[in-house]
Amino acid sequence: MLGKLDRREVLAALLPAALLALAALAAWGVFALAPDTEARLALGLFAALLVVIGTRTLIGEEAFKDWGWRVPFIISVVLLGVS
Repeated sequence: MLGKLDRREVLAALLPAALLALAALAAWGVFALAPDTEARLALGLFAALLVVIGTRTLIGEEAFKDWGWRVPFIISVVLLGVS
């Protein structure tokens, strides 16, 4: 059965979990490494930018314009719910 799966299908199934894990890791790093509020804000904005750039790179420019722009927002909603 695994041999019949297309690489795109596998990537599409794993991508949301991978992006969520990366966003959670970035958020944890922001709060663990930043000593004060201003530094946390700067690191948080940088981490958000990395998530957007990573999403855009992984799924491609056309897919990002079509539906992928929603992924960073979904990740942020989940992280807000967790915190």
